[in-house]
Amino acid sequence: MPTFSEPLEKIYKNDYSSSPDADADEGGDNPFPKWIEGVDTTYAPYLPTSLMRLSKCLKMADVGPNDVLLDLGSGDGRFCGVAVREFGVRRAIGVESDEELVEISKDLAERALTLADTPSTSNPYITRCEFHAGDLRDSSLHPVITDPSITVLVIFMSPEFAREHEHLILKHYNRGARIVSGVFDMSDLSGLKLKCKDDPDGIFVYEKP
Repeated sequence: MPTFSEPLEKIYKNDYSSSPDADADEGGDNPFPKWIEGVDTTYAPYLPTSLMRLSKCLKMADVGPNDVLLDLGSGDGRFCGVAVREFGVRRAIGVESDEELVEISKDLAERALTLADTPSTSNPYITRCEFHAGDLRDSSLHPVITDPSITVLVIFMSPEFAREHEHLILKHYNRGARIVSGVFDMSDLSGLKLKCKDDPDGIFVYEKP
């Protein structure tokens, strides 16, 4: 097992204070006022997933070295960083509409994947993590989000997002990719079969039989 420079807990915080929007919200610790009262609430507010819950998601989806993971709405990039570092995925791709969060994701992933006593030019981990900024409806992102090598699709978004992008989700599912949904059960999507779930933590994993 490689030795990394920093513990994950130091890099990926388990609270909203790591968000670039935290200071803009009253009290600095509650994201909902800004996101609900604003005109554009997008698909979901940025609410970092705890490392414990994140790890449980990836374990339930049987994520491993042969996988390519795509995280839609990747926030600060923690799913990608942890998937590469702790689960050894071949590649992890994060897509996020907030450009500032994408830059934060790149910085945090570089920290998370930096090996102790190893020059960055010789580090095989950093190049396995990538992040893209943009709206999923942008044609420029189409090659990224429809990549046929993707084997795990992570979605921590609202039911509205799932319905709007049902075609994309089912395309990956029907190719054999595992779908990981946080908070919302997507069993009502046509043809999606639940493999396993954790109700207390709101984790749902779908896989074609």
